[in-house]
Amino acid sequence: MRLFEKFIFPALCLTTVLLAAALGNPHHWLTDLFIITGLVLALWFTWRYLAQLNELQNAVKRILSGNYELPAHRTSADACALIKAFASLKEDLTRCQGELINLRISIDEHAIVSASDTSGRIIFANDNFAETSKYSKEELIGQNHRIINSGYHPKEFFIEMWKEITAGRVWSGEMRNRAKDGSFYWVQGTIVPLLNSKGKPYQYLSIRTNITAAKHVQQELRVQLEENEKSRKIIEDINQELAHSNKELEAFAYVASHDLNAPLNRIKLSCELLVEEAGDSLSDSQKKLLTISMKGCQQMSQLIRDLLEYSRVGRSKMQLVEVDLAELASICLLNLETEAQARGVSISTETLPVVIGDRTTLLQLLQNLISNAIKFHKKDGGHVHIGAQRKDNYWEISVKDNGIGIAKKDQERIFKAFERLHNRSEFEGSGIGLATCKKVVLQHAGEIWLESELGEGTTVHMTLPAALVGAQSIRNQMSISNIISESNELS
Repeated sequence: MRLFEKFIFPALCLTTVLLAAALGNPHHWLTDLFIITGLVLALWFTWRYLAQLNELQNAVKRILSGNYELPAHRTSADACALIKAFASLKEDLTRCQGELINLRISIDEHAIVSASDTSGRIIFANDNFAETSKYSKEELIGQNHRIINSGYHPKEFFIEMWKEITAGRVWSGEMRNRAKDGSFYWVQGTIVPLLNSKGKPYQYLSIRTNITAAKHVQQELRVQLEENEKSRKIIEDINQELAHSNKELEAFAYVASHDLNAPLNRIKLSCELLVEEAGDSLSDSQKKLLTISMKGCQQMSQLIRDLLEYSRVGRSKMQLVEVDLAELASICLLNLETEAQARGVSISTETLPVVIGDRTTLLQLLQNLISNAIKFHKKDGGHVHIGAQRKDNYWEISVKDNGIGIAKKDQERIFKAFERLHNRSEFEGSGIGLATCKKVVLQHAGEIWLESELGEGTTVHMTLPAALVGAQSIRNQMSISNIISESNELS
């Protein structure tokens, strides 16, 4: 039927007009017949399309009113498809909302969560916050966080914290608070600024863990250390427990990340199907909202993938073998060739050595560093150089670029997770790549640092054990290094 309406009817109308013109006699009865036939066909054709447009309009009205059931009377396939698409989207959104509620309940059981506006006024507090602070939710909502200020921290402490979060950067640290009954409690907190499209904070999300018991133990141990050297054994036991807790938290992040990816993928797929099936029947504002939703899902998926990579480092046993860095560099250059060409960046390498390490994590390390050097290039292109220099039993590997560089004040925090120096509108990324690199290098008993001048480029240096060093010796050093690095992360 659609083929008939789209092609045969127009052809008949055109043929009728042409035959009428061909007869050339305006008074001939055949001419009048052809003209009348053409007009009838044209009117019928117009009526059919107006009817279809009316059905689509009625379908949109049903969707806007919340009615996703198909009408009992005969309806065009396009209208039915539109209603089914919106019904499917509603079902997926309802399911995803339920999953997110369950995830929120799980987080509430573990963490103290609150949200505040840009002035610091609390606009959300979970049950754990109320239970720990001994204030009711009604007493907390609308108040400033000063309501739980213990007076322990100096004014400069909060000035520095606000300086970080108002600049759009994540703040993490320990804080002593005071409950309603006057008791004190310690928290390990992270404040995440939620940014608008202009990169400015419009809300602050605070996630804290009650560490009061751990702080009490820490204080008791400090006293015992002053009295007896044997208390060192107690510290070692606690470090092992903290390291075990850290591994459990990494495993939790790994599982939670998988659970988050599923609803995101469904939302993205639903939006794509809606755009594909609804097509031109969507308004410009609807298309814009769907585009924003799909882009947000894509950014969130990338963040989850980076979190998974970060959590995987250290979770599996390292396979120490001789690793040819020249071979790894060739794989990285092949993987990043398209990106480098698109950005106008050339890459050169010196003769790279063979080192002792885990091949998989070293490949991830090298690719992250080269990808970063390509990403932060100047507008007119750039160059990346990979070099190596022998230092005793280690090789010092360097990845040098002539890109935008890093200011001195930012060079210390650049290896921390979620630390971003630029808005996503300037450079995409999650702020986890260099933190992952640091984790890999520390696992290999090495060091990582950088040298940079703003506008002049950056050189990232790292040390890796040379191949001639005995594998057992490297294992012993790595074991010590991992204990130190885990202790530093926990502190």
